[in-house]
Amino acid sequence: MNDKIASSLISFDIMAVKETMRKSILIDILNVLFIIRLEHKTDEIESFILNALSGEILDKKTKKQIEDYL
Repeated sequence: MNDKIASSLISFDIMAVKETMRKSILIDILNVLFIIRLEHKTDEIESFILNALSGEILDKKTKKQIEDYL
């Protein structure tokens, strides 16, 4: 199930939702991927996390918290 869940979350089009909701949705997606990552680490998950950290949706404080978690 981890692969299906991760794949669905990774393929979710975050840009299709209201701009005000993007950050909270992305954080929720990342939190689930972190849980999956504990048992099932994949290149796709790692790539998604790195893209989220290099993107413009998250603020600097949130990016720092995620980096500290990693």
